[in-house]
Amino acid sequence: MAIFKRLGKSDLFGTFTHYATLHGVPIYYGDDGNQVAVRNWYPEWLLDVATFIDDTLASLATLVNPCYDHQFKIKIGDPIFKTPIYVTCPGHIRSIGDGDSHFITHGMLRYLYNVRSSNYKCVESISQVGDWSKFEFITLNPRYDGDYTLPKPIGDFIYY
Repeated sequence: MAIFKRLGKSDLFGTFTHYATLHGVPIYYGDDGNQVAVRNWYPEWLLDVATFIDDTLASLATLVNPCYDHQFKIKIGDPIFKTPIYVTCPGHIRSIGDGDSHFITHGMLRYLYNVRSSNYKCVESISQVGDWSKFEFITLNPRYDGDYTLPKPIGDFIYY
């Protein structure tokens, strides 16, 4: 990974969620806690050396105090990708089934796209969001064809 085998956007998205440090070494961190990789442009062996030093110190600590509980020291930093927010855009639509014109409201769009049960935030207006640079906005519109599958986020980077 690290210097010669750098992780690309497709490798990071869906696996890693935050920038972090483990034993002081910059890493990419996944929310489930099992996904850790050294950040791009840092050598992979740096994490091995830091882990060896930490394990050695933990072994010495257990000699002094047998009840010592050793834990990994992961400091979670900023998120890597923008948080997806779904924005409902109500409007009129002509139905394929009966040919009538229907007005689809915010609540109906949330129901049709099944956003109420997802982990994503859904707002009725972009003005409800504070710092726009940290979010990826996905609009939910009434659909003529009736295909209300929830669009997937593309995983835009947050630039600090």
